[in-house]
Amino acid sequence: MKALQEFRQQRIRTAMEQQGVDVLIASLPEHILYLTGFTALGATYHAKTQAYGVYIPAKDSIILVNSMVDAPTAIEALPHAELHCFGAFRFAVDPHSKTAEILNEKTQRIYESAGDALADAIRKAGHGPLKIALDELRTPIQTWERLRAEFPQHQIVPALSLLEQVRQIKHPEEIALLEQAAHMAEESLLAMLEQVTIGTSEWEMDRIYRAEVAKRGGNGYFITATADRRSSYSDTCSTPEQKVQDGSILRFDFGASHRFFCSDLARTAIVGKRNHKIESLYSYILDGVLEMERVIKPGVMVSELYRAAVLAVQKGIPDYYRHHVGHGIGMLINDNPTITASNRTLLEEGMVLCIETPYYLYDTFGIQVEYMVEVTSHGSRRLTKHDPGLIYIPARA
Repeated sequence: MKALQEFRQQRIRTAMEQQGVDVLIASLPEHILYLTGFTALGATYHAKTQAYGVYIPAKDSIILVNSMVDAPTAIEALPHAELHCFGAFRFAVDPHSKTAEILNEKTQRIYESAGDALADAIRKAGHGPLKIALDELRTPIQTWERLRAEFPQHQIVPALSLLEQVRQIKHPEEIALLEQAAHMAEESLLAMLEQVTIGTSEWEMDRIYRAEVAKRGGNGYFITATADRRSSYSDTCSTPEQKVQDGSILRFDFGASHRFFCSDLARTAIVGKRNHKIESLYSYILDGVLEMERVIKPGVMVSELYRAAVLAVQKGIPDYYRHHVGHGIGMLINDNPTITASNRTLLEEGMVLCIETPYYLYDTFGIQVEYMVEVTSHGSRRLTKHDPGLIYIPARA
């Protein structure tokens, strides 16, 4: 198996050739990382900060467009890459330092703006006409319009579909990171549930979960921790007012981030006394996920997964409806493919999917099960360790 960055570069080159793209420009920090191997920290934490990775296959060239703040990290990560730094920030330097000499050499020209730096990177790609795929997720409309006006000879098109295509198939190292992120999230949720007592609020469950993820070396990427009627709210913020009671239904949609890779899982728990209605309904939604898991293998159309899951659930919940029953996952929590009734994408070895069949009875209760699977050469492999069945918690005081 190829080394990770070589694997990524090959997938990018292949997709560019298939779509006739001459230059690829990434703007989302996760896309810059995938393309270059460099994490643009400024753009990761500051939504207004622009950063770009510019890939020119014809010249075997990568140009990093970053705020001057990120220059030392960029040099450390990619010592041979060309830097186009911008902004008013400056470092104090020791004139006798070798590292300062490298910094000065790499930043001989500092551009006034990100747009100036990116435009100059495009000039270095050639006179054209060229087809340039520009990642639209973090490119301001002002920058987009400027480039189209400045380079009328080039065709500038959105790059997201290309980038999503290349990220669909994961390298074994990426799958290992996704599995570790899943284990972190799963173990953290179970550790949090051991601390839940009567009177624990949704907000407290949220905070305990995030602390448990941190203990395991991860980042508590997200959690929807909901109780009783609020468990029907799908994606929602946890509140300090809604608290656990004897007989509560708890629904958790949660994940962790580990070295830039995400997990996305869901579990349902009952506190104290049994609830036969919830147990029955949960068995039906679990059947849907298990049936979907059985269908997964290379060559199967994504829409078949949707059909298998929904039909299985409808055996017990005849009016069950879902717009999707899962999605891909990677550096972003929602990768392609989305598991819908109309998605004709064929499964391939190396995809990682989150499979789920939530059921929300508005303002009454919500139940959900979701876990992650790798598409293998012969079927699928779970990336979680624990049984996905309904969880029972004692009604502790």
